[in-house]
Amino acid sequence: METNDARVTAVATRDQVAPGLVEISVVMPCLNEAATLAICIRKAQAALSRHKLRGEIIVADNGSSDGSPAIAVGLGARLIRVSQRGYGAAIRAGIEAAEGEYVVIGDADDSYDFSTLNDLVTPLRGAADLVVGNRFKGGIERGAMPWKHRYIGNPVLTSVGRLLFRVKIGDFHCGLRAVRKEAFEKMQLRTTGMEFATEMVIKAATRGLRIAEVPTTLHRDGRSRPSHLRPYRDGWRHLRFMLLFSPRWLFLIPGIALMAVGGVAAALLLTGPKQIAGVGFDISTLLIAAFMCLLGYQLIIFGLFTKVFAIREGFHSPDFVLARLFRQDIHTLGWELGGPKPK
Repeated sequence: METNDARVTAVATRDQVAPGLVEISVVMPCLNEAATLAICIRKAQAALSRHKLRGEIIVADNGSSDGSPAIAVGLGARLIRVSQRGYGAAIRAGIEAAEGEYVVIGDADDSYDFSTLNDLVTPLRGAADLVVGNRFKGGIERGAMPWKHRYIGNPVLTSVGRLLFRVKIGDFHCGLRAVRKEAFEKMQLRTTGMEFATEMVIKAATRGLRIAEVPTTLHRDGRSRPSHLRPYRDGWRHLRFMLLFSPRWLFLIPGIALMAVGGVAAALLLTGPKQIAGVGFDISTLLIAAFMCLLGYQLIIFGLFTKVFAIREGFHSPDFVLARLFRQDIHTLGWELGGPKPK
């Protein structure tokens, strides 16, 4: 999981709105989207004009070789060249360059209708800090999403996210969303890949930001190239990020459960072998119980180390209880938790 800062080159265009006059920035990550980029830009421009919104369109280009940058500049969009590869790196760079109070984010493959961007902005004018589209409520056109994504991948990953982080939204990975620029800065997003979408929702939830969702229709995209999405690799990155972001579920709770079960079993067998429902429990069971206690202890320690790492890398907010540990060398911490330091 890479977290390096993206290097950005901005190219101003003839239609760039003066800073301070922009209310809405529309950010489109782009990598070889020449077949659909113009359609997306024109839809966004039409929506801004129709609703009389002061806005700008930013194309965050991630190294296109098909003429996409020229299309963006020709249609009056702001072009941001992002040298660090990755979906998340492109979006983050685009949002950082945005001048608007509200930022709408959407893929440039024409799978989302930018003419509906006002539906995303309206909740931001109210109480919401982050607005996420829900494709399962808004509708998925035939052929727009593979069945394994629609019925397995997205529902499973969203369910895991809802369970671990208590977020009441039904689509963690929709590519059409909107965020307050101020709220984005509070999130301190770090990931560079497809898991950026997951990180945005999780960071918003863990920082107490208000999340809303709106029905969004997913259309069959108009791209002439293979999808950038790699289902198994990117699915694993999403799941791994959620688990590492929640060490309580990955390490702490299983560790406590193992220690509890092992401790109770060991306590019962300390006075000698036992027989329950015709099944004998003896010294072999006692050894297994001891191993469960040891494994449980190690899982708890791994959970603590994961929490410390996540805080140091900016994925978690600082923890008052662990503040003292931050002032120590990680190896010293390991000796303190694992046993007496050798002389």
